Amino acid sequence: MVGGEGPESYNQNSSYQRALLEAAKEKMSEAISAKLSLDLISDRFNVADFGCASGPNTFVAVQNIIDAVEDKYRKETGQNPAENIEFQVLFNDFTTNDFNTLFQSRPAGRRYYSAGVPGSFFERVLPKESFHIGVINYAFHFTSKIPKGITDRRDSPL
Repeated sequence: MVGGEGPESYNQNSSYQRALLEAAKEKMSEAISAKLSLDLISDRFNVADFGCASGPNTFVAVQNIIDAVEDKYRKETGQNPAENIEFQVLFNDFTTNDFNTLFQSRPAGRRYYSAGVPGSFFERVLPKESFHIGVINYAFHFTSKIPKGITDRRDSPL
């Protein structure tokens, strides 16, 4: 993946991935609505994007999650989530990811705080119980090694 803004960059060549994010949005919202327990939410909600992109798709992915959590919160509590929950997004990728382009292109008006977490998601990169929802969108086709459990049929990775 090429960082930056140039003609060969991921940022300029990721419309296919963007379309897939949009196509998956409804299913992801349904899953959050059905499975997320609001008991997990106090005043802070953390989303971790493992293997994040360096362009706008990563922001679309996390915003879809935040929108779904806010919708569920609003429907079940009747309260405004903006007054009761602070969102934090942890963007993870290899140290070679173009975090500069990522953070320079954060959308205006975003409703979350953000931080970069460099390192391979094959290793532990976050403390225990530090995020509520983790997402991996298109990182698997860029993996640097085979995930544990994939090669042994007796060991289910799920």
